[in-house]
Amino acid sequence: MSRHRGQGRSARRAWIVAAALLLAVAGAQGGVSEPPTAVAGDLPLDQVHAGMQGYGLTAGPDNVLERFPVRVLAIQQDAGPGFPLVLVRASGPFIEASGGVAAGMSGSPVYLATDTGPRLLGAIGYVFPSADHRLAMVTPIGVMREAATGATEGAGPGPVAVTGLGVAVPVDTPVLLSGVGTRSAAQLAGLFDHGGVTPFPVQASGSLPPGQAPPYRLEPGSAISVELVRGDVTIGAVGTVTAIDGATVLAFGHPLLGIGRVALPLAPAYVTAMVSSSVVPFKLANSGQQPLGTISQDRPAAIAGSLGDGPAMIPATLTVQAPAGTTTYHLELAADERLYPALLAAASQELLDRSLAATTGGYAQVGWEIDLAGGQQLNLVEQADDPTDIAKATAGLIAAPLQALAANVFRAPGLQGVKVNVQLQQRRNDAEIADVVAENPEVEAGTSVLAHVRLQPYRSDAIVKTLSVPIPAGTAAGSLKLTFRGGSVKPEDASAATPKPADRPRSFPELLEALKQHPQASELIVEMPAPDGGTRRLARLALPFVVSGSQTLEVTVVAATAPAEGATPSGDGSSPPPAPEAAPPDLATPPGATPPPPPEGPKPNGGGPSGGAS
Repeated sequence: MSRHRGQGRSARRAWIVAAALLLAVAGAQGGVSEPPTAVAGDLPLDQVHAGMQGYGLTAGPDNVLERFPVRVLAIQQDAGPGFPLVLVRASGPFIEASGGVAAGMSGSPVYLATDTGPRLLGAIGYVFPSADHRLAMVTPIGVMREAATGATEGAGPGPVAVTGLGVAVPVDTPVLLSGVGTRSAAQLAGLFDHGGVTPFPVQASGSLPPGQAPPYRLEPGSAISVELVRGDVTIGAVGTVTAIDGATVLAFGHPLLGIGRVALPLAPAYVTAMVSSSVVPFKLANSGQQPLGTISQDRPAAIAGSLGDGPAMIPATLTVQAPAGTTTYHLELAADERLYPALLAAASQELLDRSLAATTGGYAQVGWEIDLAGGQQLNLVEQADDPTDIAKATAGLIAAPLQALAANVFRAPGLQGVKVNVQLQQRRNDAEIADVVAENPEVEAGTSVLAHVRLQPYRSDAIVKTLSVPIPAGTAAGSLKLTFRGGSVKPEDASAATPKPADRPRSFPELLEALKQHPQASELIVEMPAPDGGTRRLARLALPFVVSGSQTLEVTVVAATAPAEGATPSGDGSSPPPAPEAAPPDLATPPGATPPPPPEGPKPNGGGPSGGAS
């Protein structure tokens, strides 16, 4: 379990941001649980006024429902999130012991006393990190119920300025990162841009296997977990249930990610402790495994869903071959293309860190087996080398094909499952292109340049590779600049790196083929400028290490020599037959196969012409 220590200015600042998303009230009277009073129904906002009193409910340690007094201070009609909010002050022994309204309890229901009995006002959703921690703002239940239908789009949660109190921010929803540290949490940062949520690897104690979970009762005030990843790594957002109407459940009082329609598993959460803090108090919790239902709406005012079976998830397997041995991990990812690339990156970061047990430079070879709808399977291989943090570099690489599939404009990718094999070395395995020399700097179009490429491996003797680079027939006479680069190195001319519309994939099958044929980082690529813009690939050579850097070689294309008397001409001179572009190598691993370890000697070229090594 990762724990947040609250040390230093940066930690304090992180908790202030955290208070913008994870609010859940804890309140008890002397630590003794009281059963909730029967509620007469919802309380319309036009019947609320300053001075009204009531109570809130939330799950405390051991999931005991705790009640704490609440008093209405004011109504903020023109609130930042696009709907009114009610300013309240929480009190009582539980609030005092917790240090105020705590992070991790967003959605705690608030009831106000009326002539007909307690009525539901709404859910705690906002706090003031720079003011009294007993102050909170309540999202009205009427707006939350609209969220359950998906009828309200609205703006994401924004700051709410209250004269004399400062700015209120959405109460942070603690994103449970069971066994996950801040390095893995950083991989999730992009997911929370819309909802204003910040993930913290501190609010969770861990995940409980089904056989070890204590009894659980789902009711207003109960702790719940919205699961994003489960298995050997658990990532879930913990909050509080606001209301249950038949099979419909409302929670949080603000969004999780703010992305609208979703299909995320709803599971129990088990609160283990309340932790007081001078910045923002928070709760620790375990995430349960038993399904409670499906969250289907992630809206500005609430998350909402239905009780019953959970949604389907995407199975993922990560096999890591590291110096300490080989381990296979099993995961399930939320089946949402907006989420699963970042979720896989975060989970992979954690599992790679566990395997290496150090932040270190090194080399990795990654193989993917990606199952798509319709029985299609995409097999890929790629390499990475990083001087300082190979785990981070590899985690980002692992997610890259899923991101490309998720971002495609042709059709839903229909991801059914993914298997990833990673071979890790705690030593660098790269070589930089140091120099390129042409044996024949003058060349006729339709013939080849013999190029000697000097590669400088990291702290090893230089290597020279000789390539026969074809110059296409029809190339104009004059100076020609050839670029030699590593497969993952972008050309120096950024405009040349942008494919022309005609060269981009025009269908989903073409996209899959482009992914298969994309140059690997361990390839040496030779290109020339294309007449109509962009680049034309002339050769590619597979090597047993990552190729870095780039060099240019300038040659002179001369007019073809007239054929000798009696010789058969190769063309009519006006439209010489074009030389075929070098065929790309097969970069895919056969289905079910593990990508081979880096060979000791040079790999054969995958189809591009090349000479022998010298």
